[in-house]
Amino acid sequence: SDESTVQVELIQSVSARGIDTAVSVLLESAQKRDRAVQRAALKALAVLGRPQDIPVLAGMLMVRPQRAIEDALVAIAETHDQAETVAASVLGPAQAASNTAKQAVLRVVTRLGEDRGLTFVEQQVQSTNQQVRTAAVRALSTWSTRTPMPLALRIAKDDDNLTRRILAFRGYVNMAVLPSDESAAQVFAALARAMAIAARDEEKKMVLSALPKAPCKAALDFAQQQLKQPQLRAEAQTAIVGICNGLAESDPSTVREVLTKLLKAKMNKNVEDAAKRVLAKVNQ
Repeated sequence: SDESTVQVELIQSVSARGIDTAVSVLLESAQKRDRAVQRAALKALAVLGRPQDIPVLAGMLMVRPQRAIEDALVAIAETHDQAETVAASVLGPAQAASNTAKQAVLRVVTRLGEDRGLTFVEQQVQSTNQQVRTAAVRALSTWSTRTPMPLALRIAKDDDNLTRRILAFRGYVNMAVLPSDESAAQVFAALARAMAIAARDEEKKMVLSALPKAPCKAALDFAQQQLKQPQLRAEAQTAIVGICNGLAESDPSTVREVLTKLLKAKMNKNVEDAAKRVLAKVNQ
């Protein structure tokens, strides 16, 4: 409607000017039935929202969950360093909320990466509602620390749903190679656990592509063994070159021997060129 268009334009101009005093009007507009007005107000609140607006937005998320409210809450958390406050405000009422609201909360706490949110994610992995359960596994799979690795591995191995198994598997591999105090050998051991349960070639290839982030002799031996699998050969070759690059300074003789042998086989031109560069580095 014309009135709706005028309201949207007003909201946009308020946002562009950064008028703090208009925030209360924006909060009111965000709760109107007109979707266009609602969206415009929430978009403006992502820019102008203040820490004191968090409880109102969290309450709205419980009643009428939508992505724009999630975005506004995360934006306020980031702008005002309020991740903990936002996490607390959505986690408190989440237990009694609808399944749709629970999925929204799962997305918010994942984006915030707050440790207290992880407890909620771990609870919802057990949900009897399939959509909530999948959303929880999705949240777990994109977690920003290595803490949930054991749970991700268990889901990847035992869940009765293929989508959840794949999500958890990918999450586990990504978490395994996050920056940490773990040695390359420890990171490789974590990746080897994933390879042991990888049912499909896609998952095996994912592990191989992560191996260069664990440059150690064990990873190199493992990647060489995979050359025997025709469907994994290309990925194994790439992994070997990547691992050798990581070992070039600490173990040049092994790298020289492995790459000299590898270059006798047929391979992708880019991988061949990369192998030659690493070999030239150790031969200097």
